[in-house]
Amino acid sequence: MYHDLTLYLRIAQAVFALIALGLNASLISFFSTHTALPPTPSAYIFLVFTSTFTLLLSLPYAIFAPTNFRQVFTPYSSLAIESITNIFWFAAFVSGAVWLGHLSTCIGTVCHSARAGVVIAALEWSLWCITLSLPIRLVVEGRRGDPQAIEERNAGVGRGYRGMTTVEKVKGWKLRRQATDRANLHGEEGGGLKEKLKRGLETVKVRAENVAGGWKERSSHGSVNAV
Repeated sequence: MYHDLTLYLRIAQAVFALIALGLNASLISFFSTHTALPPTPSAYIFLVFTSTFTLLLSLPYAIFAPTNFRQVFTPYSSLAIESITNIFWFAAFVSGAVWLGHLSTCIGTVCHSARAGVVIAALEWSLWCITLSLPIRLVVEGRRGDPQAIEERNAGVGRGYRGMTTVEKVKGWKLRRQATDRANLHGEEGGGLKEKLKRGLETVKVRAENVAGGWKERSSHGSVNAV
């Protein structure tokens, strides 16, 4: 279920990034071909850059690195990529909205494309906010886990690691940690029981020696009286 949800989110991110790239690239082309207009707004150039960055780096890393390139995948690198992309989309749609807000009039197809580009950028940012929670949760749960789980997480190894989703990895580390805690608890209980048995045997031994010593003392006193 979580794997399917993550896949749908990635597909939606790719679709919105393609739409944003097409809309903003058409705006740049329009401003470039009409010399009477002012220079191309930097906000829409940044939107094109953010769309390209997402399609060429962020999405391929998020989709393929956890399963096919485990040597370059860590929760911290995933968190860095997700955070940078999130910041880029936030800055892109805010700058586009600010530019539109400064226009005295905005009519025609070009204006509708500019507004649509900003709306798509805002939706894309909201999707990256959702997926940003996945590496954050992975990092937090990894810090609470046992050293072996952290080592496996950083090395990208471990039985069943290949093809696992982020949530499945976190669940596996939780189960491993619980098993380790139970083993330690049983070990402590077993050690305490052994210690109690040892002390009990020593007490019985001491009492037996005392009893034997008492009988010897009585026997010696009896022999003296008889003489």
